[in-house]
Amino acid sequence: MSKSKGTFVNARTYLDHLPAAALRYYYACKLSGTTDDMDLNLTDFVTRVNSDMVGKITNLASRGAQMLNKPALGGTLGSLDEEGRKLVELAQSRAEAIAAHYEARRFSQVPVEVAKIADAANEYFDRREPWKTIKTDVETTRVTLTAILNVFRILAIYLKPILPAYAEKAATLFGEKDWTWSDAAKTLEGQSIGKYEYLATRIDAKQVEAMVEAAKVKPASSGEVAHESRASKNKGGSRSGATAAETAVPLKPEIAFPDFEKLDLRVGTVLSCETVPKSSKLLKFELDAGALGKRTIFSGIRGAYPDPAALVGKEVVFVANLAPRKMSVGVSEGMILFAGEPGEPGVSGGVLSPFAPAGAGTPCT
Repeated sequence: MSKSKGTFVNARTYLDHLPAAALRYYYACKLSGTTDDMDLNLTDFVTRVNSDMVGKITNLASRGAQMLNKPALGGTLGSLDEEGRKLVELAQSRAEAIAAHYEARRFSQVPVEVAKIADAANEYFDRREPWKTIKTDVETTRVTLTAILNVFRILAIYLKPILPAYAEKAATLFGEKDWTWSDAAKTLEGQSIGKYEYLATRIDAKQVEAMVEAAKVKPASSGEVAHESRASKNKGGSRSGATAAETAVPLKPEIAFPDFEKLDLRVGTVLSCETVPKSSKLLKFELDAGALGKRTIFSGIRGAYPDPAALVGKEVVFVANLAPRKMSVGVSEGMILFAGEPGEPGVSGGVLSPFAPAGAGTPCT
């Protein structure tokens, strides 16, 4: 990362291609209590996330919960046998050491500790072969899965400071919420769990390549390619003597008319608009889209509207055929068009609206 050279990727570009939890996990793997620079190696990033976060840790929940929810087991935990209890106690015994790493800001040691426990749990799972015993001995299988899921629960609690949204989803699986550190000392037996919802998925190297490519911009004044940066998007003409050509935002790659025809732009009437807790950028819109029904859309334009309630009753233009996007705060069912860059100093703008009332659901051509 070099701000002066413009060789970095904006957070928004990253989030357009990859999940936040993956980067949070990788940063934790690299951060220590020192002020040394951190090397963000994208190849290592993919390997570490896929191998440890997904392949070792999340795999416990994925395999364990999905198998426990099969009709034969009914989604109910059993009791721990001696071997399973020892495995759970091993995980619980590392609580003090892991807490000490957090306190000393040795964050990189937390994933190391967690991965070691996950290795032991996966070895236990593979040795007990529940995918075989479920056909011959349901209760033995239940005992195995009870140990595995208890260990995963403990690991998710240990990772909560790094992966809060991940931990929240994991807590929901067990019918719990608002985990505290002391909850790792508890053991769950004989209770039902919820349906498994994906917590993390493997990263394809092509996703990273697409992100890096999207981060490249071509300045209008030269043929050189640089990675996007705020410095290269000088909107206010703060650099003395800057010309319009030098400060203009570069065009994106040219598209053909059929590409544009794929967009279905509609008018929506804002039924409600409110801020999203714990987000400095998002607004939650409820739109009346006419015959299309109601739409919930999350839009990162909070910086432009200190009083979002003022948008209620306003007609806005939105992309109606954009695939729904699952976010940590809910599912966004479209994209509201906005002129400008909200939150950027000296930049004004606003949502795009018809010049005259058009009616909810009206197509835009």
